[in-house]
Amino acid sequence: MGAIGAEIQLDDIHGQIGIDDCLIMYTDGATESFSPTGEIYGESRFCQTIETAPKSTAGNLLDVIESSLIDHLQGKDPDDDTTLLAIHRLF
Repeated sequence: MGAIGAEIQLDDIHGQIGIDDCLIMYTDGATESFSPTGEIYGESRFCQTIETAPKSTAGNLLDVIESSLIDHLQGKDPDDDTTLLAIHRLF
């Protein structure tokens, strides 16, 4: 077994968040969430949820994403841990 983290490759990405833009970071537990029938939540549904959600605050956006994921699970326990982080630039 190698050193801890030796198999992880990280990319350094630079960008700028414009006024009223949101930056959303998430783990694969969000997009790789399976319904009781085995349907994956997927990146398309994740992106569609974000695109149609009101973006008044980062907290509201996260609430909409979380609600969508919970609806998809239909009471089933998640298969993996899920972390969501949103940053909303106000000015």
